[in-house]
Amino acid sequence: MIDPKTIPVTDAPDSDAWRVATKKKVWNRFDPVYRILDSVVFEHLFRPRKRNTPGKFEKLTAADVDFLLENLNKHRLVLWLNLVLAGYLAISGLTAILGRGDPSLVVTGLLAPAMITGGAWYAISFGGIPEKYIGVALGLTFCMFLSFSLSMTLLISLLCRLTPWPVGCFILFPMYAGLYVASILYDNLDGLKIGLDSSLLKFSRASLNYFQKQGYVTRRDTETDVFEETSLVPEKLVLFTYQINMLERNLAQLGTKPPLAVANHLIASSTDILFRIVDMCSPMPLDRGDDYDNYIGGAYHMEQASVDSKTIDYIRIAIGALDHTLGPSAEGELESVRKTLKEFTDLQSKESAHGNSKIQQELADHLFSQVFQQLLYLMSAHRHVLFKEAGSA
Repeated sequence: MIDPKTIPVTDAPDSDAWRVATKKKVWNRFDPVYRILDSVVFEHLFRPRKRNTPGKFEKLTAADVDFLLENLNKHRLVLWLNLVLAGYLAISGLTAILGRGDPSLVVTGLLAPAMITGGAWYAISFGGIPEKYIGVALGLTFCMFLSFSLSMTLLISLLCRLTPWPVGCFILFPMYAGLYVASILYDNLDGLKIGLDSSLLKFSRASLNYFQKQGYVTRRDTETDVFEETSLVPEKLVLFTYQINMLERNLAQLGTKPPLAVANHLIASSTDILFRIVDMCSPMPLDRGDDYDNYIGGAYHMEQASVDSKTIDYIRIAIGALDHTLGPSAEGELESVRKTLKEFTDLQSKESAHGNSKIQQELADHLFSQVFQQLLYLMSAHRHVLFKEAGSA
């Protein structure tokens, strides 16, 4: 084929340069079939007009132009073979066929291959063929269209001989020409989407992989083709996502090592967000106790030890609710969070003996941030389960 690097840059559509270079070949310059196909049938394929923009053309990719040129050569060869057959039939073939058999029987016999090859021709789609097998696809369609067109040429020639000439000139021949041109256009338009099924398959696999990573579907869902629709109303879905984002923002601020009052407020606020998320996925709101409102509203002026102790108790309540909602699938992760809280409690008692409040604050901020991060990632990974529970709550 033509090397794109040798094509001069012009203001015309990109495909024009390719066509000009191809037309300059000797066997194309003096081939009337090639020139008719190029200027009549393939003209609008090489120069597709932009809708609602007169005088402007769509730009074709190099792969599209290369395919159209190869397909043009394929149909040029098919048409030449049909012309050779038509010439033979006009000279002596039709007389020989009709002189040796019943015309109605011959026409009936030709209908079978014409219908079979025609149905197969329009049933075959380039979209189901991988792009790396485009050479095989061109050979396949060449053989199929050659069989279809030769059978139609023979059939139409016989019908034109058996019917009055006005019927052949004004009905049969225009019908044959229209079917032939339509078949060529269909072949080219269908060929431009070669590899479509492969691309859709890759996109589908990538989408399912992403949904599995985000927790929207499970591997069991994809294997059994069961995708349950959540009954979660849009308002709750938006609120759920909002709470998750707010928790992420609080944890990001907590990681900047803020002063004690700010850190206590962020920890209490994160606890409240955690409870709100769990409440959305539970049939009944969690029992927070009588002191919960004071904890949320006044954590910034409380002692660090008091905030730490209350936070641990509230987190354990939330973990219990999540354990009930998520079930065995999250049992190991929640047990890891419980273990972190226990280690923090033991370490806190040791550090308090040294009386270093700064170290205690940094340790509390770090460990609470770690716990909240674990719960955040866990809820994000199992959000499809939480969505389902929130919809039924």
